[in-house]
Amino acid sequence: LKVGADAGDAELARFTWIAVTSQCGAQALALALRGAGPLGPQVAAVGPRTAAALREAGIAVALEAPAHDRTG
Repeated sequence: LKVGADAGDAELARFTWIAVTSQCGAQALALALRGAGPLGPQVAAVGPRTAAALREAGIAVALEAPAHDRTG
């Protein structure tokens, strides 16, 4: 996935969802999306810390997994 100021909307339009599995992943996504404009795909977070990191970065979380351990 190529995102950022030089990426076209078509690149993000290919996806319906982006699943983020960690706080580091949330930070990386936020950096990659910097300057890309509104996010087209919906974003899912694996747990509350990941969801919080996404929200802090200004990324809306459409779905948060209720369980975020090895069994969930």
